Amino acid sequence: MNLFALTRLGLLLAGGCVTALVQAQSLPTQGTWTTTLQARDLDGNFANGAEAYYDTVLKITWLANADLGLGSAYANFEDQPGAVTWADAKTLVADFNLGGVTGWRLPTVAPINGESFQYYDPNDYWTGQRDQGYNIVSPNSELAHMFHVTLGNKSILDTSGNDQEGFGVSNQGPFSNLSSGNAYWFGTRFLQNPDDPRYPQNRVWLFYPAFGSQGFAKDTNGLLVWAVHDGDVGTALSPVPEPSSLALMLAGLGGTLMLARRRRRN
Repeated sequence: MNLFALTRLGLLLAGGCVTALVQAQSLPTQGTWTTTLQARDLDGNFANGAEAYYDTVLKITWLANADLGLGSAYANFEDQPGAVTWADAKTLVADFNLGGVTGWRLPTVAPINGESFQYYDPNDYWTGQRDQGYNIVSPNSELAHMFHVTLGNKSILDTSGNDQEGFGVSNQGPFSNLSSGNAYWFGTRFLQNPDDPRYPQNRVWLFYPAFGSQGFAKDTNGLLVWAVHDGDVGTALSPVPEPSSLALMLAGLGGTLMLARRRRRN
């Protein structure tokens, strides 16, 4: 695989897929996910848990399975399970239907400053102020915000440019198949100067959880797909009372009704 992504040196390097650096866990004390994500049922079966999570900050719904390409007909990279080209990634999410819910898309990225993308600079690519770099917490990047803020994961460099321990996917929150072995596609093309040979127009923005970096890749590379949906979709999951709790609740309701009847008679 010829993956262009920012490494710890801040250079644009062509490298192979890396293995997961840590075993991802669901850490309730890391990030904001326990208060900002709301479980949603999409298949009509509450018993098998949530198929998606509504993000109350970004106002989008994330598929619980963070690797839609796994097992799909589009995953044609034998050494990279779930990896698909950008064209196939867009088709995969456009065709996806779960419980009648359609209209899925790839995550989007927009300039942090709201005006224009700030590309790699060797002097400050770690500060979180560049769109091509590390430590991006802006909601303008849906994947970076999920990684750094919602899940509380770290980049390989801190905001001062120093190495830091515990980087990568240490927390997967409520999601499954969140990978640190490959990057994820954005639905946004990487466009800079069309006359600059370093940035030809067949590049697409990506987010690389292994290092907590945002960069770009050639659109024919094989990256991963995490589907999102605008707005709040599905049905909110609520705990189902256990039989004993349900009996107590009914008994209490019956007592309340009897008391109300006695008061009316008096």
